[in-house]
Amino acid sequence: MQHSRHLAFVFLKPPYGRSLAADGLDMLLATAAFDQKITAIFLGSGLFNLLPGQSHDINMKNQTKAFASLPLFDVANVLVDEREIQRYGLNIEQFLLPVTAVSLASVREHLHAADHVHSF
Repeated sequence: MQHSRHLAFVFLKPPYGRSLAADGLDMLLATAAFDQKITAIFLGSGLFNLLPGQSHDINMKNQTKAFASLPLFDVANVLVDEREIQRYGLNIEQFLLPVTAVSLASVREHLHAADHVHSF
């Protein structure tokens, strides 16, 4: 399959408090349905979207299973900032899906290579 655009989705917010992460996930999944090349990048407290057992607001749908299903939507490029993993005392085995820990310089390269960048 040929991808017409490369889009980067940057998740900066945790899965609770606001609907930004859920909105970003909805947009990412809708975009993936149109066979676009997608890179999902999780920075700062956005990393918590990839952890199981995260509490969420009662009025918001739990997005854990949807984030875990990203590989089913051909979103294979899931990046996390290696410094933030250390900062929060996490390791990549804790995440819901396979991720690649990268440097901030690598994150910048991926963002620069994307045709469009969406931040949530």
